[in-house]
Amino acid sequence: MKKIGILTFHRAINNGAVLQAYALTTVFRSQGCQCNDIDYSAKKIDGSYKIKSLKQRKNLKSIILYFIQDLNILKTQDKFKAFRDNYLNISKKNYDTCISQANEDYDSFVVGSDQVWNTDLTGNDLNYYLKFVHNKPKYSYAASIGKKGFNEQNKEEIKNLLSHYKLITVREEAAVSTVNDLIEINPEVVPDPVFLLKKEEWENKFALEQKEEGFILFFMLHHNDDMIKFTSDLASKNNLKIINLTNDFKPIKGFKSVRGFGPLEFLKYISTSSYVVTDSFHAASLALILNKELYIGLKTGELKSLNVRIYGLVNKFGIKDRLISDNISYDRMKYNEINLKIDKQRNFGISVIKKIVEDK
Repeated sequence: MKKIGILTFHRAINNGAVLQAYALTTVFRSQGCQCNDIDYSAKKIDGSYKIKSLKQRKNLKSIILYFIQDLNILKTQDKFKAFRDNYLNISKKNYDTCISQANEDYDSFVVGSDQVWNTDLTGNDLNYYLKFVHNKPKYSYAASIGKKGFNEQNKEEIKNLLSHYKLITVREEAAVSTVNDLIEINPEVVPDPVFLLKKEEWENKFALEQKEEGFILFFMLHHNDDMIKFTSDLASKNNLKIINLTNDFKPIKGFKSVRGFGPLEFLKYISTSSYVVTDSFHAASLALILNKELYIGLKTGELKSLNVRIYGLVNKFGIKDRLISDNISYDRMKYNEINLKIDKQRNFGISVIKKIVEDK
């Protein structure tokens, strides 16, 4: 049986990252292969989650921060570890210091999904372009660059690496021209792995309840006053409370903060909400899969380039009117139409994975 190694952000303290990792390995395994996430992570990514212990703190401000914020982050990290241990298929060997050895341990390699080709996130770690793989088939599934283009510093090396892939697929339409400009091929756009599992599969696997509990789920990655005001107005209009999933210690007036949550709570809050208001690609994606009323905030200023993922999502499923803007719609979402588009995307994504598994 073919053994496939997937390189992704499975160790990220990020709900979307670990949930897409779960979905992708689940679907690969369903196609009749051995498959797991290669236990490797860029130093920059791992380093961004390190929390100083109380003993390491020398000033009062840092000590106060430990109790009002960092303890919640540590609690969150424990929940992510439990999720990885219980649900992800991760290699028994850790490859952080010996990634080249993975070349001998797998028959073929897939990189994706998530922003694996965003060198700003990985600290220019080109292992996420499968640099360590030699004389083995290489593929990408729904790889995302997450910004406007490839890093100029590494462009020639990235060009050489990508030219040796057997199949390149990307997550966003905007990435097609970016890849084409570099290596003169048009990669296929495939759905994010979370869309590869049906609504019922998410609900059954994680015991998600379908009943609404009368609240708006607010999940904001980057501060956005328009999102906050919109959510407050929506809550007043519909007589709903607001639950804010956050590890930020600063409260928002009228919002109930829930801290120290992991992927399971993330899914369950989405599932039982009446509305989801978010600027997160994966929160919005899972809200669509679970057929929730959804509104999406756009990033502003220097973060505008990150909106490429959101624009790709709303264009693909015909929900531009769910963006928090002057053209917003307050009508119920047409899930009879949206679900047909999700089904079409799912079937296409699975067909691509089947092609990778069966490739000789």
